Amino acid sequence: MNPLASLESNNRSITIEFGELHHEIDNIDAEILAAIVRRTELARRVAAAERVCGSTGTRYKRDLAVIHRFGALGKQGHLLGGLLIRLAHSTTTAEPAPQIRPEEGFS
Repeated sequence: MNPLASLESNNRSITIEFGELHHEIDNIDAEILAAIVRRTELARRVAAAERVCGSTGTRYKRDLAVIHRFGALGKQGHLLGGLLIRLAHSTTTAEPAPQIRPEEGFS
């Protein structure tokens, strides 16, 4: 049996099972994972196309933009953006992923 939680909302008490909340979180996690897999696949395709064309100059700027975008979630968001970049880079090259600090290029 799942414990119950009472929440105050608009001056009324709402009882919610933790199991329902955990189930919803699990569903969101599955959606996030699917999106990360898709994002990584797309990043690999872009990297492969850049290698063929010899165009890799935008990679660093693009990586910084991703880190900055995820900064909307706060300092931990920068880390999340960096992890997504590392995930994509780790499968596209034999060299280690570049070390990019969130504060580079930001104020």
